[in-house]
Amino acid sequence: MDRDKDKDRDKDMDKDMDRDKDRDRDKDMDRDKDKDLQSLAIGHGLWIDVPLPDGAMERWVGSFAGCTATEIILRPAAYIDDTGRLSKAWAGEWDEHANVEPLPSHQAVRLPRWGARVMDWPYPIPRKAMK
Repeated sequence: MDRDKDKDRDKDMDKDMDRDKDRDRDKDMDRDKDKDLQSLAIGHGLWIDVPLPDGAMERWVGSFAGCTATEIILRPAAYIDDTGRLSKAWAGEWDEHANVEPLPSHQAVRLPRWGARVMDWPYPIPRKAMK
């Protein structure tokens, strides 16, 4: 009987340790992301996927204009409603299915940092609507 209790207690302790490790890893990843964003030059091109509450992603490309603790700021920027073939879009090419809406050049977009997937975008920021 005591052995079963000991096993259960050990399992609970293992779960707690795993949860702590996950939390520490997430903090480290956030710190790394902070360092990476803070070191970016203004004007550096970025592709950002922002998770939405329904599980979908909102996609943006733009020039890095700064960041806060909770936001990434792009200007100029373009909203990507449909990439067409994603592999072509990531190569800086847009096919006939792409739907891209650039913001006016004076307008900035502030995107949430939490959960955002940030990638380099070495191509020109689209300045004309496509579709």
